[in-house]
Amino acid sequence: MAFTAVTKSHYKYISDNGDTFRVRLADYIATQNDTGGDSKIGAVLADGTEPALPGGHQMRRAIVRDLTNHIDRVIVIASPTAPMITVPQPPGADTITLNHAATSGTYTYQGRFLTETRGRRA
Repeated sequence: MAFTAVTKSHYKYISDNGDTFRVRLADYIATQNDTGGDSKIGAVLADGTEPALPGGHQMRRAIVRDLTNHIDRVIVIASPTAPMITVPQPPGADTITLNHAATSGTYTYQGRFLTETRGRRA
């Protein structure tokens, strides 16, 4: 598949406790929809009234895998109710197309995501 040009816009990020912040995300990722027309990562364009995400705040992320080349990538999940991490998963929400080198590939969500909470360091 062809490489997708990367532009970024402000989207709403809803934290686990319900606070809404403004974050910049790649448009080509945020606008990928499941078969129901919802953003796979739960992205909604920001209206400009949201505060910026505070520095040091850990965002919720999903680990997706290129099953052909065995490459893992981490993507931001903008909402705790995003179709990609919802159980049961809506049709078409399990894969996402991401740029890789000079092309793009299909990455599959396999049920692993990282929460906003940071673990304790040893």
